[in-house]
Amino acid sequence: MRKRSNLVVIICSLLIIIGVIAGSVTTKYASEIATVATTVTAIVGALGLWIQFRIDGDLNKSSFIFNFYEKFYVNEGNDRVLDVLNKKANGHSDEELKNMYNDVITYLYWVRTLCGLIERNVLNYESIDDMFSFRFFAILNNKIVQEMEIEKNKEYYKIIYRQHRKWSAWRKRHHLDVIFPDEDLAKVEGYDVLSK
Repeated sequence: MRKRSNLVVIICSLLIIIGVIAGSVTTKYASEIATVATTVTAIVGALGLWIQFRIDGDLNKSSFIFNFYEKFYVNEGNDRVLDVLNKKANGHSDEELKNMYNDVITYLYWVRTLCGLIERNVLNYESIDDMFSFRFFAILNNKIVQEMEIEKNKEYYKIIYRQHRKWSAWRKRHHLDVIFPDEDLAKVEGYDVLSK
């Protein structure tokens, strides 16, 4: 589809140039036609460049998101925590998280990094929700993790509270479900102050 839009821009530019040449030969307003055609060609060229930069930017962002996602999975501790969270989503107990403190801390560090990238506008919810929302909300909307780490270090995790509030609001606006709503981080004492 994008190749087709680039082709349309090229064809339009060529038609304008041909029209200028034909018009300048047959009319006494050749100078005015040439000026208009040059301006239109410059605008069309700029539009073509803008489209190409958008395509390149989208590809770079996609590559970055994929690499970030891949790095998450390289860590065995993240994989173990995610395995327990997936089991919880299927109705099993998540009690074994209590014995996975170091893995949980590593996972939360990854979540904190994700939050920083969102706050710096490197990533946005629309581009990451499908890939990261479960990983994000499943760990934060988890009573064991809240009691074991997040509530004990509220100031350190302020960025997580802020992004939890903002991402939850975004998901609500887009009619997407809350993950583990019974243990929502928003129910933690002080959430309203910490999430601002």
